[in-house]
Amino acid sequence: MHILAQMICEAIGEVLLAEESTLSAKSFATCFARRSGSSDGLNPFIAENYLAINVRKLLEPEPGPEIPRRPR
Repeated sequence: MHILAQMICEAIGEVLLAEESTLSAKSFATCFARRSGSSDGLNPFIAENYLAINVRKLLEPEPGPEIPRRPR
């Protein structure tokens, strides 16, 4: 699933769990903070200068060990 679709689903889940009735920027900010581990200043849903934030870099998975592929 595309990351944007995942974040939309997570934000909707935040609203439902909190028994709120409105999806808001706060819902998305909470999801982004959980995914990225970033401070509020690097959260594009609440930062003033959100255009300067490289969201892709913040959400890139940590490099891990190379997983060898089995030959076909």
